[in-house]
Amino acid sequence: MKINVTKKDIKNGQPENIKCCAIALALCRTFKTDDVEVKKDDLTDEIILKVDDMQYDQHYFSKLDHITTFIEKFDIGEDVEPFTFEINL
Repeated sequence: MKINVTKKDIKNGQPENIKCCAIALALCRTFKTDDVEVKKDDLTDEIILKVDDMQYDQHYFSKLDHITTFIEKFDIGEDVEPFTFEINL
C-alpha cells in the first residue's frame, strides 16, 4: 500500500507527536483511521508504524533510511519534502 506524505501533512503535522506527526497524518488518511502511531524504539532505533491493531516494523515498509531521516529532521523543525513509501501488508 502506498503512503503519500504530502505538503499538507507536513504543514499540519506536529513534531515529536507519535499520533500527529506528518507520517501519522498520512497513515490516518490512507487507512481511514485515527488509531496510528509512528515511533522509534529507544533501544534499537527501529522505526515502528502502528495502524489500529497492526504493528509494522522496518521489514514491512520501503525507504527506511528516508523515513528515519525525515522523522529526525521533522522533529527538530528542519525543512522536509513530501515523499511516498510503501507498506507491504
